[in-house]
Amino acid sequence: MYFAYLCSCRQEVKINLRPMPSNALVTSISSDRLAKYHAHSTEHLGDALALYEWNMRCSSAFYEVLHILEVCMRNRLDAALSEAYDERWLASPSTAPLNDYSLSAIVDAQRSLAPNAPRGNLIAELKFAFWVGLLNQSYDKNLWRRAAFRAFGAQGGRARRIVHQRINAIRRLRNRIAHHEPVFDRDLAAFHQEVLEVIDWMCPETANWARSVSQVEAVLAARPRFEGKI
Repeated sequence: MYFAYLCSCRQEVKINLRPMPSNALVTSISSDRLAKYHAHSTEHLGDALALYEWNMRCSSAFYEVLHILEVCMRNRLDAALSEAYDERWLASPSTAPLNDYSLSAIVDAQRSLAPNAPRGNLIAELKFAFWVGLLNQSYDKNLWRRAAFRAFGAQGGRARRIVHQRINAIRRLRNRIAHHEPVFDRDLAAFHQEVLEVIDWMCPETANWARSVSQVEAVLAARPRFEGKI
């Protein structure tokens, strides 16, 4: 099963010369980490590794669309808030009604940058959690209603609660991917569509671009199968 799967994912026939996996890999990855992959494949190490490798490919493929979503979101939110509060909203605490968490995140990001770094560097340095945090309930009556809603209005208006719930769910799975955790047991096809839909809320043209570059569907179709396992 393991070698058949490898051949389906590589173009070169010489991959058949790859040696059978040994217990050295168990030490490198850890038996605890591999246990979940064994549970969803077979007791054979090669099969668990086939699923492990497919999980890595899924994570890698998702990085592309998550990259596009995150960059698009921070720039769209910045544009909306800059229009409402002016471009100093990130640099001057009195410009926009930011809470202590948001202000602390900005200070932390600024510490990582050189003095007088371009403003775009600060936008890029701020963590995804900062941008997601701008959509939470505490900002409903100020940031959201005055400005942030515009970032997600390309396909018609929608409630802040809906936007925040969707993007926060994406953030949680994004963090699993970033920390190399298993995602193979999630509904990845639905997750892919949800990511694309959020991008579509911000910019349909960007969403179409994301669809054109995404490798997620091709990777999902190459999932290894094991008898008696879903």
